[in-house]
This record gives sequence, C-alpha cells and structure tokens, in this order.
Amino acid sequence: MLTILIQDINIIFCNQVRLHFFSYYISISLLMISKKDKRNFLIEIGQLVKSKRESLDITQSELARLTDKDRQNINRLEKGYINPSIVYLKELADGMQIELSDLLLNKK
Repeated sequence: MLTILIQDINIIFCNQVRLHFFSYYISISLLMISKKDKRNFLIEIGQLVKSKRESLDITQSELARLTDKDRQNINRLEKGYINPSIVYLKELADGMQIELSDLLLNKK
C-alpha cells in the first residue's frame, strides 16, 4: 500500500495545483485502513525518513535547523507517532537537498 501511495505522490505532486487535493486523498485513504495498518504505515514512513537522513550523515538537530522544524517533531515522525502532511515531507526532502520521491522510495 505504501508504494502505491508514493507513486501517486510523485504523479500528483508534479502538478502543484492538485497538491491540496492529494493531501486530502491520503487522509481519506488512511481513514479506511485499520488502526494497526495505519500505525505500520506511519512507522514505515518514519523509517524511510530516518534511513535517508542517516545515509546523508545528518543528525535530527541538523535537519531541524535546515528545515526550521522542531527536533522533537522529527524524532516523533521517525518513530511513527505523527501523521505528516505531504508538505511537511516535501520540506524535509528540501532540507536534505533531495527529491521527495528519493525520500519516500529510499533511492540511493
């Protein structure tokens, strides 16, 4: 399920006008899955973010500074405790100077 949503992100994210619609689409999709599946989905997103951040040798504190985010929120995201918006994930990718698809698909 994660890969399907990520592919949709890449297609729709290229079209800036449809960004808000897609964020709503993800929210609806996550509401239709079980709590356990939703938690696993959020954990997987967090693991992808953490893996990419560590592969770039960036600490949570450095990423927080680069993105004007709170380190504790980045920590919570990486542990799967928060449901990030697509805009939040794009800001993290920009802070790491990578494409959003590279972040979510964990491309090397």
